Amino acid sequence: MRITVSLLALALSVSPAIARKGHDDAPKDPMQKKVCRESAETGTILPRRICKTRAEWAEIDKLNGANAERALENRRNLPQ
Repeated sequence: MRITVSLLALALSVSPAIARKGHDDAPKDPMQKKVCRESAETGTILPRRICKTRAEWAEIDKLNGANAERALENRRNLPQ
């Protein structure tokens, strides 16, 4: 009985060390890390979760900023 408990305790103490070794294949580049954002859609109370890499989100944010600037510029140039 004592041997069984000892072997079980040994197996449980070794398993976290083995599990940590599996994270070596994780991407080293921080821009490749997945980031999730919630997007509220019209007509539903449940937000939609969208996951992309940091690099993809940076590109989306850049394009959204450029579109906002272009909309403001067009608004300023309207004849009055």
